[in-house]
Amino acid sequence: MLSTITTLIHYVAVISVLIMLLGGFLVHIRYLVKRTIRLLVKEREEILSANTSGKSAKVFSGKEIKKSANNFAKENLLGSGGFDEVFKGTLDDGTIVAVKRAKPGNAKSTLQVLNEVRILCQVNHRGLVRLLGCCVELELPLLIYEYVPNGTLFEHLHGFCLREWAPLSWLRRLIIAQQTDDRLAYLHSSAADLPSRCQVK
Repeated sequence: MLSTITTLIHYVAVISVLIMLLGGFLVHIRYLVKRTIRLLVKEREEILSANTSGKSAKVFSGKEIKKSANNFAKENLLGSGGFDEVFKGTLDDGTIVAVKRAKPGNAKSTLQVLNEVRILCQVNHRGLVRLLGCCVELELPLLIYEYVPNGTLFEHLHGFCLREWAPLSWLRRLIIAQQTDDRLAYLHSSAADLPSRCQVK
């Protein structure tokens, strides 16, 4: 009987030690993950601020952007393309923004996005959608643009039934084509490093 109690005490002691070791291991892993995230955010911010002669991008917090876009709810979805989705958001100061994020599973490089942000901060043209900043805290970086409230070019060209717009006249379409050409020429001539996919108003 005494040996059974002694054996039971040994089992309880061994299990207690194992539980304490597992708990310590989990706490250590959590610390390493938080430290890695902090270092990654710092590295991303350094990339954004390095080697820019123009304005630097504002770095938004992940919490702020998730809140502004209502955690990327479908009712805030403005549109989507092959690789990205754009959501409408309202910042704490009341500024309405367009938040662009990669579609889940898009393997676009974080470094590529950060370089795009660094370059686009140097572009200033009234016909280009202005990049306000980005968010580098989340798994995939987010781009935050000014919000253009008058609908998409597609909606204007084809008439959009929900907005009850008539399609644009051919003269207006020609003017839009000429202005688009001017904006693309500006992008082409102002910086050879600019990404080919820039948002044009």
